[in-house]
Amino acid sequence: MASTFIRKDRKKKFGITFFDPAKQKRVQKLFASKVEQKHWHTHWQMIENKYYNNDPTWKDSYEEQGDHITLAQLFNKYKSNKLNNMLDPTTKRKYLASINSCLEVFGDNQIVHQIRTLERNGKLGWEIYKSERETLGRTRNGINSYMQELKVFFEWAKRRELIDKDIIIKDDFFQENEIAHKEIKKWTEDEIHTLHTHPDVTEAEKDMMFLYIYTGFRANAFLGSNKDKPWQEFHWQHVDFDNGYVYIDSNKKKKKIGEREQHRIHPSAWAILKKWKDNGNVKPIPMTYSGLKKIIARISKKTRIQFTHHDLRRLHGQLAELYFHSMDAAQQSLGHTNSSVTQNHYVKTSDSTQDYINDGVAKQFHHKR
Repeated sequence: MASTFIRKDRKKKFGITFFDPAKQKRVQKLFASKVEQKHWHTHWQMIENKYYNNDPTWKDSYEEQGDHITLAQLFNKYKSNKLNNMLDPTTKRKYLASINSCLEVFGDNQIVHQIRTLERNGKLGWEIYKSERETLGRTRNGINSYMQELKVFFEWAKRRELIDKDIIIKDDFFQENEIAHKEIKKWTEDEIHTLHTHPDVTEAEKDMMFLYIYTGFRANAFLGSNKDKPWQEFHWQHVDFDNGYVYIDSNKKKKKIGEREQHRIHPSAWAILKKWKDNGNVKPIPMTYSGLKKIIARISKKTRIQFTHHDLRRLHGQLAELYFHSMDAAQQSLGHTNSSVTQNHYVKTSDSTQDYINDGVAKQFHHKR
């Protein structure tokens, strides 16, 4: 029968031994606290009793524990204990989509700890998932994004001791040399001049564009209508004309709902906001994200410049790098936590900066003492 013991030389010193009816052998497990030891001793004692008394329901209790929990069981526990507490409906939908993608590939009854060694059509483990998602037309970056979310679920399950192994590791993701390079938009001087001077672009359209270029903010930062995330909406109460600050929704990963960040913006941006305020706008930009996209698409068609709102954010970063000859300045202006995001997705080192560095090196090399 199941029994307890203590190993004083271990960090997890409270142990139990028990007969595992599925493995048909005695197994030993260690726990960090006496409470856990007592709980699992009782649990395995119950399974042993049912097994030795020919009660088939021992399998029901067994399958939900440790190495034998299924994907459906694990995801249901995550939904009940974590997902249901989340307030952001967009995050909920995103997490449910990644869960469904995993179940579509592996099935509800897939034992979690067997995924890494599962083989199908010559593919092993997460290569199965990646291959089948690609067949459905998903991009490798998108597949990596879903797998990153799945990794969150499995790490949560491991912390809760529902599983005791890493289910997704770094090697399982598509690596950089396996993902096709995607060119980011690099604005030219002619294109920037066109934004300023094109006769068909109205003053209202220019103001909208220029506000985002001056600030480099993400699209939702200034929008006054957001049904899914009303706490992100930007209203006049978030504009401090007296002290020169705007307060936009925080983009930090770990943040409280409604948390805002204080930012200073250029006088040209202030002039646009003040014009809208004086004109009686109920909100600075009283529209949704889809409304903003339509305006940008209209300007793009008029100017014959292919760009999105996010390309205006890229332009902000590229101008910062060009003026200061500094990727750090671009990173700071865009609010990125590290320069790799800036360089990979927004700004490449400009010719001007390369020339500036080359000239500096040559001048220093020939400097006479």
